[in-house]
Amino acid sequence: MLTSISGTYENGVVSLDERPTLTAPAKVIVTFLGEPVAPASRPTLSKPEVAELRGKLAAWDGDWNAPGMEAYDRI
Repeated sequence: MLTSISGTYENGVVSLDERPTLTAPAKVIVTFLGEPVAPASRPTLSKPEVAELRGKLAAWDGDWNAPGMEAYDRI
């Protein structure tokens, strides 16, 4: 099972925002996140790229709008 916990790194020390609920020693991977990236001020896809993406996603339309799929809206 994977567990993610946010925290901060400062002066060689990692401080977690919460205590993990692990019962045994575990290996960890620490990933350093860069500064948040500001949203683009203009669209990042060209009109032809948008059209191509819509075409690719159209294949999922039947599954996406199938009866019963609205249950996933509440998750």
